[in-house]
Amino acid sequence: MAPRDPRRMAFSVADLLLKGEVLDRTKLAEFLEIQPAAAWGYVQAAVENIEAAKLVKPGRSQAVRLLGIRHGAPTMEVVVAACFAASLSSLFEGSAYQSKIREALDYVLDASPRPERFADFRRKFFFVRRGGEPGLSAKRKMLDGIVKAVIDSRGIDVEYLHFNEKISKIALRPLSLVIYDHQLYLLGRSDEEDGERDWLLRFSRIREVSKRQGRKFSYPAEHEFSPERLFEHSFGVFTSGDPELLEVRLHRRWASYAKSHHWHRSQEVHVDSRGVTLTMRVGICPEVEAWVLGFADEAEVIRPEHLRKMVAKRLRAAARRYDRGK
Repeated sequence: MAPRDPRRMAFSVADLLLKGEVLDRTKLAEFLEIQPAAAWGYVQAAVENIEAAKLVKPGRSQAVRLLGIRHGAPTMEVVVAACFAASLSSLFEGSAYQSKIREALDYVLDASPRPERFADFRRKFFFVRRGGEPGLSAKRKMLDGIVKAVIDSRGIDVEYLHFNEKISKIALRPLSLVIYDHQLYLLGRSDEEDGERDWLLRFSRIREVSKRQGRKFSYPAEHEFSPERLFEHSFGVFTSGDPELLEVRLHRRWASYAKSHHWHRSQEVHVDSRGVTLTMRVGICPEVEAWVLGFADEAEVIRPEHLRKMVAKRLRAAARRYDRGK
């Protein structure tokens, strides 16, 4: 039976809300054994006893829940995941996000009833950084501006240095910040004469960013934009080009490595007396070419034919270069 003292009744409602319960008039009335019309007074009293809590009414219903309240202690899996995530802080060296990512882990650990149990977890679950984002400390304000533009869905003007040293000025709708191969990229869209164009810009080559006042845009719906779908057939960070069947044969000694390594979600590995055959469906791009060349004479492109010809051309040019050096 519910407590009859008004003060204790309010604390009982607070306890339910802190546990993550979504309460409506009927549920409250049944729990407190009072009329539904009187139930909301106890909700208000309960919220007043919870510091920094916000009362939220989802949709048009008369249900209530608390926003911004932690529900329960973190599980072991949550703590391990937070440790791996916190290791990403080294990629943001020189910016405010480095300390804030670590602070997020502290938030998770402090919520544990036994934080001493996780004292060494920072060292037990670790992400090893390779390289990183050069010059981030000198571009802290720029990063802050980009993050805010992504959060607020507000357009920006970007001056960008391309790989071929050409400079472009792009009126961009920033959609996502992406980490790939230990480096930071800005993913966005612009309006072109022939329609919309997607851009993937290396943060370190963004020279300047300025806000376009009042240019707030509607963030695209899930079916219109999804980073996961955008990179679905990508071998690396390149997203251009239709997916093709890639088939590469490696020397037999790569068998164990190939069977235990995952380059792409579509890959299949077949080992026989001729060697290791790798197949996957990806967009053919410079990263695929560089990956094949990384195996030197122990890899052969079977298909597509245009990649086979390009790799052969590159290998012949490399051989001539080394011959000249003798």
